Amino acid sequence: MTQDNLILETNADGITTLTLNCAPVNALSSEVLENLAGVFETLAQDAACRALIIQSPFKVFSAGLDLNAAAALDTAGEERIARALTLTFRALYAFPKPTVCAVGGAAIAGGFFFPAACDARLATAKATIGLAEVKVGVNLPVGPLEIARAELPPAACRRLLLSGDPISAEEALSFGFFDQITETLDDDAMAKALSFAALPAAAFAATKADLRRPAIETIDRALAAGAHAPGATWFLPDSQDHMRAMISGRKNT
Repeated sequence: MTQDNLILETNADGITTLTLNCAPVNALSSEVLENLAGVFETLAQDAACRALIIQSPFKVFSAGLDLNAAAALDTAGEERIARALTLTFRALYAFPKPTVCAVGGAAIAGGFFFPAACDARLATAKATIGLAEVKVGVNLPVGPLEIARAELPPAACRRLLLSGDPISAEEALSFGFFDQITETLDDDAMAKALSFAALPAAAFAATKADLRRPAIETIDRALAAGAHAPGATWFLPDSQDHMRAMISGRKNT
């Protein structure tokens, strides 16, 4: 099934593959994120889905926020995309079934949170990860921030967030972010999903919920306290200036 730049396929073993298909770099807009959140919520209740693989057919796995669109957002648009980032990746992080992310290219900024929110992360040697928000002039919405804190060692979290520089798959493997670097990404991702799917489903879901409860509860408390509510803008006063400067720099290279 193809739905709004997403391709969903479930095989006979109950492994659902979600292909991010927003050419050329899987840039994230509010619409794309909200659609993803709906897909995660639907699959969580779908008995035919026993495990989920997230992948991309492009050289860039996901470049994160669509800067061209974000640079023109009004306050309501800023609020909407911040909330969408938090709710979408919260939904993936709390997804009760096994998740595997197959990363064959750069997973940067918002794109980083697809592997970060998954249970297993496989990559090719060409993959990179990065949190480039500081270079774009924004900080992280509460959902992505808590996932980064939970899933990265403190030193790596500090370095990625404060420098904005990407790191290689090999380095990410060295501190446990990636579980495996492979030349047969699709086959190994499927094998991992099948291995997960063979586990008792209720025990897996309960264990995962226990493991991730502190971060999920922190996100939920922040949302209840008004994070990303109307009037609680995400962008900083000069964020869009930095976005436009980055866009201009890309055009000139």
